Amino acid sequence: MRPVWHSVFFILALCGHLGAQVVLDLTGYVLRPSGNWADTVLVAFDTREPIGALIRSDAMGASHVVHVVHREHPSQALKDLLGPGLVDPRLADILLLKVNRLRVEEEGTHTVCSMHAEVIKRTGETYWRVHEACISVKGTRCGVTPTCHEDNIRQALQAFLNGFQREMEKGTTLPVALAISDLGTSFSIDTTNTPVLGKEVPRRGLYRSFTQFRQDEPDTLYSFNLRETRNSLSNKHIVKLDDIPGAIVDSCWGMSDGKHPYIRLGKSFIRLDRGGRSYVAVIPQPDTQDPAALLLGGILFGLVGAAIAAGTTTTPNPPVTCDLDMLIGDLVSPIRSVEDRHYARNIFYVTRFARAEDTVTIHSQASSAVTLEKGQWTTLQQPPRAAPLVVSVMTANAEEYVDVDTNSDNTNVYLVDIKKDGSLRISELNEQMKEALLRDLKEEDRR
Repeated sequence: MRPVWHSVFFILALCGHLGAQVVLDLTGYVLRPSGNWADTVLVAFDTREPIGALIRSDAMGASHVVHVVHREHPSQALKDLLGPGLVDPRLADILLLKVNRLRVEEEGTHTVCSMHAEVIKRTGETYWRVHEACISVKGTRCGVTPTCHEDNIRQALQAFLNGFQREMEKGTTLPVALAISDLGTSFSIDTTNTPVLGKEVPRRGLYRSFTQFRQDEPDTLYSFNLRETRNSLSNKHIVKLDDIPGAIVDSCWGMSDGKHPYIRLGKSFIRLDRGGRSYVAVIPQPDTQDPAALLLGGILFGLVGAAIAAGTTTTPNPPVTCDLDMLIGDLVSPIRSVEDRHYARNIFYVTRFARAEDTVTIHSQASSAVTLEKGQWTTLQQPPRAAPLVVSVMTANAEEYVDVDTNSDNTNVYLVDIKKDGSLRISELNEQMKEALLRDLKEEDRR
């Protein structure tokens, strides 16, 4: 099958106000390596989650969260990027794309897309992983290029496929047998897929990519010496490399001195220390913003506001400890897992004037049913989606449907009333009435 060249265009729509979402709508293809590709894309990340969360400011300077989602299911959206595939059971080998991570973010003056994916070969009922890589792509801010996130997704997918093509041409792919159960689950971080976790001391050399680090296969062609920086917290905690061309240093993900691995941040290398089944990096943070400080670049999601001072600083703040994401190869803040998701809160409250003999059931496809009596309330808080969430409000004798907005970080309140004749009346409260009701809601009445 001949690869098809097309430019990729997306429609970037900001729905509603700044607390809404960015919807990506795919309309084109990317260049795909030749071979028998099925029209199947396996997605192993949580499809209920948005693929990005951007922070935007409104005219008053208040910050709002803007979620990034695909209009279609992510597997269909990525399939649309690949273009028409082949589904023919008579073919001996079929290639599939499996995506374990896809994120779009903003870091200061840049936009970022990170992706971890695999190419899986199916021969009859047997599956093999023939390529696996993590890709990180940086682009300009959306204010300069409106299609920034779409462009980054396209470039990340293209870079991944180009890497697979190079491996195929060099004949260096090493197929790994997979169980059928592996197809629907994310890439396992274990000593089989991540050999460096099984090594007490990593090999000395340069890591051109995070995959080289995970495989403990550094480039040993270059010799180098380590020079500790003035702001290093301890013995060789932050170092620079001597006796090696700067262009080579800038192209590295990290390196190992044969005792510890290091991740490159700017011109410096931060030591990684083993922390259970992963690694951690301890990063100093100056007390004040030093113009000469080297801001840490390449830290995913913009969650780590740390800086390495290139010169003298005042008394430093306590250092920040970051985790190394063993799937994608970036440093992330440990607090990310407990951050407020900024999802819309949709509250349903059964007025205390409703008929006492009837109960109300609140239900949607995205949540379990909740039964309320008069004076009780519940909250539906779901990830953003392109279409409104349809919620069923039902009694024994009546049922009404409400389209609720999940595309904002607002709180919406719906008043449910059961009339004397058993009919339902549902009203969305305005700002003034909503604020008054929220002040009166009691936690003991929540279901």
